[in-house]
Amino acid sequence: MFKKLILLGVVCSFFNLRAEDKDTIKTYQAPSITVTSTKAKERQSPVPFSEITEAELEKTTSNIDLPNLLQTMPSIYTFTENGNGIGYTNLRLRGFDQRRISVLVNGIPQNDPEDHNVYFINLSDLQESLGEIQVQRGAGLANYGAAAIAGSINLTTSAFINNPGIRLYAGNGFQEFSGSDIIKSNTNKLKLEYSSGLVNEKYAFYGKMSQINSEGYRNQSFAYLNSYFLSAIRFDEKLKTQVNVYGSSQRDGLSYIGLPKDFVTDPVKRRENYSY
Repeated sequence: MFKKLILLGVVCSFFNLRAEDKDTIKTYQAPSITVTSTKAKERQSPVPFSEITEAELEKTTSNIDLPNLLQTMPSIYTFTENGNGIGYTNLRLRGFDQRRISVLVNGIPQNDPEDHNVYFINLSDLQESLGEIQVQRGAGLANYGAAAIAGSINLTTSAFINNPGIRLYAGNGFQEFSGSDIIKSNTNKLKLEYSSGLVNEKYAFYGKMSQINSEGYRNQSFAYLNSYFLSAIRFDEKLKTQVNVYGSSQRDGLSYIGLPKDFVTDPVKRRENYSY
């Protein structure tokens, strides 16, 4: 009886193998998928937009917050709670606050998923690593989500191949406050940057560390910001693959509570900070 069971098992296994050899499952070639970006093009896209190129970014002041670089664009208004452009900065587009503006880095949303707000203080010194900024006003070319009622801000990182080398930047700012004869050093920036340029006609590497310290215009409205940005890029014939790792940390004094209107004309009272 045991020999018969073994023989039956061998025969069944043989037929299973034969069945696998005669696989009749049909295969179908699926159509290719083309991934397109949502970047607007002049005279081609039916949406109003403005751009800042990499060459223009290199000429701008780099220690202020990112929204302050956009305030010269149409329909944009910005203000900083501590009064000097470094810290908690708010941006409005077409009258809407930044909870209704979609902010993307290489197409990746930066809006908080809960309240749709964007905290630009967490993107400290990011403009130093950008290749282009495009602001679309209105609904735009695609469905950016609930935050895109006012429009969208597309931040595209640089390819980092034009300026190879190691660069060290150090800057210090002084300010004389009204009502006082004292000139104070209240802002400074340190930055260390490395760019490999194009390596073997195929790769590029980039790294940056920066520190921005500001005492603010209002009392106790300081902002101490540290950031890093690392990037590796591979260039193929019809494809560019880029991996970015970036982030920042901060320690700051809040100054979100406003002041009475009659304080504005007083050089001492207008620096009061009841939030701290």
